Amino acid sequence: MKRALVIGNDSHEQNNSLLTCVNDANDMHDALQTIGFNVLCKTNQRLDDMKIATDAFIQCIQPGDIAFFYFSGHASQVDGINYLTPTDDRGITLRTIKYRTLIAQKLIHDVSQRRPGLFIIVLDCCRTGMSDDSSNVKSFFGLTSKRIKDGLAPMQAPPSTTISYACAPDQASLAGSSKQHNSAYTCFLLSYIVLPMDIKKVFQRTAIDVQKSTRSMQIPYLNVNCYGPAYIVDSFMANNPAAQNFLQRRRPCVYLRYTPEKWHKYYIWDCNWKKFIIGLSLSLGYYIYLLNLSYATALKMFSFSFHSFISLFALLFSLFVTCTGLPLLKFHSTKIIYSTKLQTLIWIIFKNVLFLTVSIILCNLIGTLAASVLLFPSFISQNSSRLNHLNTQRFLIIFFIILIGNSAGLISPLGDPPLYMGYTNGVEFLFTFKYLYKIFFVSNGYILLLFALIDFINAWNYKKAQKQNNINNQLYELVPCQKEKNDRYDLSSSLPVQWNGIHHSFFLLLILIVILCKGFDIPIKWPEYIQELILFLIAFLCIGFDMIWKKQTPIEWFKKHYSTRIEPVAEVIVIFVGLLFTMSAPIAVLTSLKLPLGPKHLFVFSGIFASVLDNAPVYISFAASAAARYNITVDQSDNNGFLAVFFSRYEADAITSIRAISAGSVLMGGCTLIGNAPNMIVALMATRYSYRTRTKIHRAENAEDDFVNYHLENISFIRSLITSCLILIPLFVIITIFMV
Repeated sequence: MKRALVIGNDSHEQNNSLLTCVNDANDMHDALQTIGFNVLCKTNQRLDDMKIATDAFIQCIQPGDIAFFYFSGHASQVDGINYLTPTDDRGITLRTIKYRTLIAQKLIHDVSQRRPGLFIIVLDCCRTGMSDDSSNVKSFFGLTSKRIKDGLAPMQAPPSTTISYACAPDQASLAGSSKQHNSAYTCFLLSYIVLPMDIKKVFQRTAIDVQKSTRSMQIPYLNVNCYGPAYIVDSFMANNPAAQNFLQRRRPCVYLRYTPEKWHKYYIWDCNWKKFIIGLSLSLGYYIYLLNLSYATALKMFSFSFHSFISLFALLFSLFVTCTGLPLLKFHSTKIIYSTKLQTLIWIIFKNVLFLTVSIILCNLIGTLAASVLLFPSFISQNSSRLNHLNTQRFLIIFFIILIGNSAGLISPLGDPPLYMGYTNGVEFLFTFKYLYKIFFVSNGYILLLFALIDFINAWNYKKAQKQNNINNQLYELVPCQKEKNDRYDLSSSLPVQWNGIHHSFFLLLILIVILCKGFDIPIKWPEYIQELILFLIAFLCIGFDMIWKKQTPIEWFKKHYSTRIEPVAEVIVIFVGLLFTMSAPIAVLTSLKLPLGPKHLFVFSGIFASVLDNAPVYISFAASAAARYNITVDQSDNNGFLAVFFSRYEADAITSIRAISAGSVLMGGCTLIGNAPNMIVALMATRYSYRTRTKIHRAENAEDDFVNYHLENISFIRSLITSCLILIPLFVIITIFMV
């Protein structure tokens, strides 16, 4: 017989009220009921009611039964004893706590006396510690007793007992917010507890997901004292319709991307206001100087900056909106069997290199930003078999930023934001293709070769560690699932291609047509800002069509796409607004200095500045400096831009100068996360996206496919800077000496 007692306490008289405990208890009741438990569910229980419920639960347990106890709420530990707090907790002190709470150790002892076949106790609590007696002198001076600690104390598990905490001993777990239906621990536990697997593996997999989703801020605890595997779901219930319906009704687990106190609508401003203030402060003095010197000059500079900003942002925004809904691209490798481990690794590396090669071509058609948005999830999920290795995550993300976010877009003005700014200011559309193709092939070939070498070493070491640690026999492995059969490796496919966003291709084609019409001088009159308005219109039409296609209201669409579309764009807007106010100052300074910089100097200095600043304003600033040597300023331009005047009067010098600036700003923009807009977008996606990947659960009888949510780690700014510089500096030196 399966018997369970589930308690969830939200409301408290003294402690802070909680938000998800009642939901946790109700959902746990439904989950246990679907797998055959006789469940008694109690919510917001006073002490007397909790004692009555636990006594009834203990008395009904017969020898050999499966007993399950679940508690969600506040709890404390004093002198190593754990106390579960009822709702009537007013007046509980250090002296009265043992009489006013439910003692967890006593509950375990009483249940074990009934000799159940299996007893499972789950405590999703530990959200606060116990306050000391208010009359105590230590409490008056803000000191705490050494007898009191945060969280729960570890408990001994009697035979046939499994004890699971939502967090580590002596640690407080994260309380759920109003945006979450369940706590992080219970949310993941509900996804596994209805599956026919060893109960130890249920809690292990839950712990892994909780640790990843909370970025190790919460690490569950498990104490198992069972001889052999223990199951609470029989194998014949694997296809239980009730369990399947329960899983289908489950809400997706909300990942705690930020600490709970930062979940509010002004989060974007809170994260970026310092950047905006610093950028504005650095340029404020120069603006005051310009206003005192010449109002007309200041107005012209600001007007030029605004036009460059709005043109670039219109393109990036429209491409971002359309490409976030495009179907994912992925190379599949089904039914491919290799006889040796070396051949398997070579195929993995070849698949990655082939994927990146196709991505490089795509970058020059839709831009590095759109390509990054479209291809990054596919690239990560394609390598999901190694994502549980932290160094692999960092290596893949950094190389993706360097290659797809920057150097891949070197031969098309659509490829990278700096080149598009040059195009909007008068550079010929095919200029980059004519004069940068050698640097393009050398740089991307070098990065691809280095990637293949490091990827092979990384994969080899990972497989070696797998063999040494016997990972294949552990809890699970991520896709592509590799089953070892007679020294042969079978690489199975992972996630299928998703076609539900194919209509976005039409809007992407419209954007490319608008850009190409102007680029190839098709006889269409383009009034000022008309191209930007058309691009914005296409983007909003795409959003509107998306709402109609999926039958969503604007509010529903906003909520669904906030973290994946709106929030990244909002953060980039904040940075671009800062660029708008700071772009004029360096342009005016470099224009007035008229520095005699040759091509090598322009390449070196534009590359250095692009490494620590955004490469779009760096490009336009050095382009203005190069033109200023010939007395051409940004306000001395025809309808096509000041660089068109530069090319028409001094073509040879303009070609060498703009070629060097283009190569330097694009290639070295990948050194930091702020060097280019795609870098920031990829970094934001890495912290906001979770990937649902196929796993293989190993059991004694058979193996069953399942899914698990995987979350990427943060990419450190300093680590990415050091790694990117080690990759790009040799290339930078080679191009400086031999190709510029």
